[in-house]
Amino acid sequence: MTTATEEKVDFYFDPACPWTYLASRWIRRVSAVKGVGVRYLPFSLLIKNRPLGIPDAYRAGMEYGLGVLRIVAAMSDALEPEQANQITGELYARIGDAYHQQGLGRSFDYLPVLEELGVEKFADAASDQGWDVPIEKSMERAMEMAGEDVGVPIVAIEAAGTTQGFFGPILCRIPGDEEAVELYEHFAGLAKLGCFFELKRKKASGPNFG
Repeated sequence: MTTATEEKVDFYFDPACPWTYLASRWIRRVSAVKGVGVRYLPFSLLIKNRPLGIPDAYRAGMEYGLGVLRIVAAMSDALEPEQANQITGELYARIGDAYHQQGLGRSFDYLPVLEELGVEKFADAASDQGWDVPIEKSMERAMEMAGEDVGVPIVAIEAAGTTQGFFGPILCRIPGDEEAVELYEHFAGLAKLGCFFELKRKKASGPNFG
C-alpha cells in the first residue's frame, strides 16, 4: 500500500454538479483517513458546455457555480498557494453541503462563509469575467489528461513522479471511511498502470446525499 506522503490528488470541481459533490465527499474522507493531499482546482461546466447550448434548467446553477469558481481563481492569484487551497477546500465543502445535501441550491448565500473565512474582499470576483481566463487554463490542463468529452469530477493522482487524470469516479452515494479508502486504492492502482483508459456503465440511480 502506498503511503500518504507519496501521493497527491488534484480534484477539479464545479460547485453546481451533484456528482462532483459526492466525489468530493469521498476524497475528503480519503484525505482525512490517509492524509493524502488534495488540491482543489476550478472547472466550469458553463464554460465547457456554452458552445453546445445549455438547457435553461441547468443554466442558472452553472452560472452560480462559475461565480464561485471566479472567487476561487481570484484567491489563487492573491494568496499563497497552500492558504488559497485550504480556503478553497473549506469554501467548496460549505457551499456543497448547503447546495446539495441541505437542498438549498442557488438560494444559499455564500457571502457569510467568505466573511467567516476572512476572504470577503474577493466576493466581487464572482461577477468579473476576467477571472474566466485562469479557469479556462485550469480546464485545459484537466482535459489534456482526461479528454475533451468530459465534465467533472476529474481526479488526477500524482505518484512516483507521474500524474494520471481521469473523469470520475461517479458515485451514487457518499461512501464510509473503509469504502472510501478501498475505492481510492483501486483508483490509484489504475492510475499507476499508465496504460489504463476507461471503465463505464450506465447510471442506475440518481445521487443520494444522505
